[in-house]
Amino acid sequence: MMIDFKRIQKRLKTHPDATFFCPVTGLKAYTRTEWIGIQLSETFVGNFWIVGDSVLYSMPGGRADVEGVQNSLVLKEQISNHFIHKSGHYIQIQDYSALNGSSRAARSLFISNANEDNRLLAMIFCNLAPHLAIAVKIGNRFNTTGKIIHITKHYSEAINLANEFIEPPPPLEIYGSSLKECFKNRSHSLSPFEVIADNTWCIETSNFSSRSMIIDQEILYTTTRGFLDQQNVESLDRIRHLCRNAIPEDRNINYIIVDSSLLNGSNHQARMNYMKSMKNWHLNHPFKLYITHSANVFVRTAFRIARPIMPFHIKIAKDFTSAFSLIRDDRSGVVQNKDNQNLNDKAQGITHKDIETLMAVFGNINWQEEGIGNDFGIKANHPFYFLYQSIKLIKEEFDDLFNEREQAEEQIKASLKEKETLLHEVHHRVKNNMQVINSLLKLQSNTIDDDHIKEILKDSQSRVYAMSAVHETLHGSDKLSEINLKTYLSRVTNSVFQTYSINHGKVKLNSDVEDSPISLNYAYPLGLIINELISNSLKYAFPEDRPGEITVSTKKTDTEIELVVMDDGVGIPEELDWKNAKSLGLKLVRTLVENQLDGSMDMQRKNGTKFTIKLNIA
Repeated sequence: MMIDFKRIQKRLKTHPDATFFCPVTGLKAYTRTEWIGIQLSETFVGNFWIVGDSVLYSMPGGRADVEGVQNSLVLKEQISNHFIHKSGHYIQIQDYSALNGSSRAARSLFISNANEDNRLLAMIFCNLAPHLAIAVKIGNRFNTTGKIIHITKHYSEAINLANEFIEPPPPLEIYGSSLKECFKNRSHSLSPFEVIADNTWCIETSNFSSRSMIIDQEILYTTTRGFLDQQNVESLDRIRHLCRNAIPEDRNINYIIVDSSLLNGSNHQARMNYMKSMKNWHLNHPFKLYITHSANVFVRTAFRIARPIMPFHIKIAKDFTSAFSLIRDDRSGVVQNKDNQNLNDKAQGITHKDIETLMAVFGNINWQEEGIGNDFGIKANHPFYFLYQSIKLIKEEFDDLFNEREQAEEQIKASLKEKETLLHEVHHRVKNNMQVINSLLKLQSNTIDDDHIKEILKDSQSRVYAMSAVHETLHGSDKLSEINLKTYLSRVTNSVFQTYSINHGKVKLNSDVEDSPISLNYAYPLGLIINELISNSLKYAFPEDRPGEITVSTKKTDTEIELVVMDDGVGIPEELDWKNAKSLGLKLVRTLVENQLDGSMDMQRKNGTKFTIKLNIA
């Protein structure tokens, strides 16, 4: 990558104080419009930069003649007055990547000046053509001045060697991280990048702070600290627009990096509004990558949940260096499908015990109480760690939503219309979050080859939908304390058939469910019970594409609900003790009926299988 002299000259004309840096060392790289792209003769062009406080970088172009070299030496003498190193000496790097040749007289003039320059400590050549490299080596044989002469392959080697001869100033850091990590191995020549920062791009509140800068006119880098709330989201959006206006119109912010190392978290509304803000920004100013690095588990989980619904690529990097590595890979066309933080998104080495642990977490969740309960030892190295963290985060949002609902019920009892509107929205959001869990299970299933494990995850999807259907039914209901039993169970049964891809021409569903209301206290467990019993029938009652029927019926009185689920399949084997079955499905049904609903359950094996469940609703 060669220096884009025209772009830099244009930038310096409009912004004389623009600050550039060396991508190898992170040292400041200084130049002026009259130092770069200067026509020194008809065939010779001069380009000069000062790197740090003691390195003069020269990249001449064209063919060197006596007139051009003379003018170059005059310009170099003027530039040398800008060196501020305490020793008074400087190192000169001669980059000949753009030099086509030189006359003998021009070379002699250049060598003579270098020998007479008492401040010049060393001369380092890089990017030499073979014949020029030979000429430099021969010339060095006759060097009697004691000056150090070296030949290196590329600029990166030259600048690192120069810093060995004379102590450089400390490189610029971005909020504690070395700037030289941004663009490792960027080019064979000096290819400086610009850093723009402004005090108006900062947020300072009692709970949250952030600082932003633009790197290389296309990277928006922001550090965050504290707890993000809605007010901060609006401020961050405002600062993004200020940053965009600070770069030329023909440039674009292609990468957004957020240092989340000191970000503690955010509330649900702030996350939703932040995602909406970023969607709108991407719509108006498309960018390539959004990268967060050094984030805690909470922040990483929130970003993983957001990935499927955001219109841009989100990457989670381990640290500052890894974040810029992702950008370098993207610029060079390297496809990065995984985050570079030693955490693999794709499940590997999953065992049945891992599945059982995850199912135990599901079964342990009480959606009516706060918290997720026992984590069953799901640690950071568990293959379902981030799936568990996602469920945990969503459960916390459920808790927040239910708390919001309770507070709202106390505050707006006088306004029934407001209350109903709010509760409809709560159920809508709960339904959407249930769908997110369902999507996560489906995505996890797509990474697994084991058919048995896939079947277990499919069972979990079906259970999640059985609970989601309550809120789906409520969302369109006039009453928010009860739902229509027939509508609700119809959704659950149809979903089970769709989940297990059953051909309705072979297995028929008969429904005789009363068109009557049922309270939410019974809706959740009834949906799960029917889901388990029908899914068991579909999986085991009709082997080898055997045709048959499944019947669901209910009878409801003022004091009791009787639920019957039966099939005309092969039946449960006589030797199977269904009351002590080890399968999660039947265990769950018995727990819900006998423990949670205080009901009774009976099973008959005549002409298939028939379960009769009676619940006291008095």
